[in-house]
Amino acid sequence: WTIRARLTNKSDIRTWSNSRGEGKLFSMTFTDESGEIRATAFKAEVDKFYDILELNKVYYVTKATLKTANKQYSSVDNDYEMTLNRDSQIEECTEDVDLPTVTFNFTPINALGNMAPNTTVDVIGVVKSVADVSTIIAKATQKELKKREVSLVDQNQVMINLTLWGETAEGFDGSNHPVVAIKGARLSDFGGRSLSTLSSSQLIVNPDIEEAHRLKGWYDRDGHNLDFQQYRNEGGQGGSGGATNWKSFAAVKQENIGATEKPDYYSAKGTVIFMRKENCMYQ
Repeated sequence: WTIRARLTNKSDIRTWSNSRGEGKLFSMTFTDESGEIRATAFKAEVDKFYDILELNKVYYVTKATLKTANKQYSSVDNDYEMTLNRDSQIEECTEDVDLPTVTFNFTPINALGNMAPNTTVDVIGVVKSVADVSTIIAKATQKELKKREVSLVDQNQVMINLTLWGETAEGFDGSNHPVVAIKGARLSDFGGRSLSTLSSSQLIVNPDIEEAHRLKGWYDRDGHNLDFQQYRNEGGQGGSGGATNWKSFAAVKQENIGATEKPDYYSAKGTVIFMRKENCMYQ
């Protein structure tokens, strides 16, 4: 089989290293008239395809492996996804075709309190405030990570914090209160409810879509003078609703929480069944 589709999202290259080995990967989203599908390339296929693929160009994709989608790592509305292998082929389509660009399924900010943490969502909002870039050290890798905190609001008068990472954080310009659309942000219950970009997330500033024009008009006319509710530590708005993000150790392992360079947050209870006597304390 072969598909002809537009490349509407392309992540950065990510690396991993664990007991089973090390490698690299990147993911992408292809879109045609029927919808969208996610594809992932690993190791040798990263070298083969990453540099030749350009956003918004149309490609023919063939001989990829089709499998059931892992919804934990994808917000793409498709029950299946592709993995590129050594036999896969991608060729640019030079014909003039009318294929859609990025598609969104926006969730209002005030509805995020009713959604489960660690899901991926599409959100649109106006930048109410933006912090400077800061640096943290990832516990898992001890690498420096750049981050930036952004506050987003919409017509429902609720504000939520969005964390940007890496090059996205460094290059973001939040001056003049732009409209920001994020496809595939991760929802967390840290601070009540908050959002964070993933390597697969796509962030567009002032997108040329109806929702963005309507939102910007509202903010310039009325929104900039309004007070906004905020999500609080107990989940929900204004400190009500929601629950702590409890996880069993089995769920942490199954969901690969903490497997990336970006931090995840959860709460757990356990019983100590063994403690080493040697080197159990630091001086």
